[in-house]
Amino acid sequence: MYFWDPFCDHERNNVNPPLATRAAQWWQDDELKQAVARLKMKFQNQSQVLLHGDLHTGSVFVDPSAENKVKVIDPEFAFVGPAGFDLGVLVANYLLNLAGQARAAGDPAERHAYQQALLTDLNTLWQSLTENFRSLAADHTQDPCLQGEAIVDAWLAELLTDSLGFAGVEMTRRTLGVAHVADVEQIEDEVARAEAQTMCLDIADLLIKHASQFSGMPVITAAVAELSFCR
Repeated sequence: MYFWDPFCDHERNNVNPPLATRAAQWWQDDELKQAVARLKMKFQNQSQVLLHGDLHTGSVFVDPSAENKVKVIDPEFAFVGPAGFDLGVLVANYLLNLAGQARAAGDPAERHAYQQALLTDLNTLWQSLTENFRSLAADHTQDPCLQGEAIVDAWLAELLTDSLGFAGVEMTRRTLGVAHVADVEQIEDEVARAEAQTMCLDIADLLIKHASQFSGMPVITAAVAELSFCR
């Protein structure tokens, strides 16, 4: 269902009527399908790390009073797979929320500031992850073939590309598939909701088809901001 239903006219899909034309175009995009097929092969065959499997923002709890103690719930979909999957799902949930804010009720200036904060959080997330990974690789790697900075750079570059691709797939699933998100579904007007959903698909298209062209998370968030804030 994850890599199948949202990329074809499947009976399990849940498509907002004003989005029907865009959905039909999505299902006919061969370049998109080829990119998704490559991600599916990674999902099925690349056993890198133990994954949560459904790491959306509603599964993460932070206690700021306890030195930012973090707990993650609902691990029933845990499996061993590609390292970029969990990160991609988490990134997707930030971006789905961002797109929902574009057509949500409330003061436009406040919503715009909130969108900016979401993108800043994504930059911070990636910076923190890479800094910690580099530190751990330098201090704990014993394999001489894995100790060089070049291999760490290559691994992180691949992780970013994979994460973005999986984020795009997750955004598609949450826009055209059976399971949507409240961030967008709370927009009562169908047309306004379709505009936010179109933004979701525009971002997903960028991430799935062009992920390898981005040199870092700040470049990505800048591209997303251009898609989101100029409407």
